Amino acid sequence: MIDTSKNQIMKIALSYKTEKLNEEFISFIKEKVLSYGFELDDSHPDVVLFIGGDGTFLRAVHQYLNILNKVKFVG
Repeated sequence: MIDTSKNQIMKIALSYKTEKLNEEFISFIKEKVLSYGFELDDSHPDVVLFIGGDGTFLRAVHQYLNILNKVKFVG
């Protein structure tokens, strides 16, 4: 998906606990993200999609504290 206000592709990071989710499911999510025109980017995401509970959300927030004012979290 293209952000028309900036003409840039929206960058998505995934946050999840690997021991709770299998790789087949994560691959499916990654394929869906890419199929909608988003870019996967763990370094400088526009949005962090977290899959899990409160702990996963808190880990994601902690991981992106340096860009907290620029990134959005969706779970």
